[in-house]
Amino acid sequence: MSLAAEAIITNVTLKPLIARTRPYVDIDGLRAVSWNIPIDYSFPSGHTGAWFAVASAMVMLAPKKFSVPAAVMAVLVGISRLYLGVHYPTDVLAGAAIGIITGIIASLVIKKIVIPAVEKRKEQGKNR
Repeated sequence: MSLAAEAIITNVTLKPLIARTRPYVDIDGLRAVSWNIPIDYSFPSGHTGAWFAVASAMVMLAPKKFSVPAAVMAVLVGISRLYLGVHYPTDVLAGAAIGIITGIIASLVIKKIVIPAVEKRKEQGKNR
């Protein structure tokens, strides 16, 4: 749920709307260090947003043995997008923020709506 919301916000809505070119296009002498150089727009970072969307939902819902490695990976992905020269720092920060927000919202929906509905159905099944 968090990943789908993040993808719609970043890749479908904001990237085409803002249309920010990538740093390797704007900065003379900067080359992207990637085997698959992205050709779409830069802002916000979809990869970073995706990792933070999943990791933040996991932090709120999953045991620490799963959520901590996911959070570390989210940070590392953000750093890698800068290292590869395919994003500006603000692209990564915006992607992380969108991912965190969508992860929190999705986990709250799961806690407040999905889990109670599942528990209610289980209880109804026991009473039959």
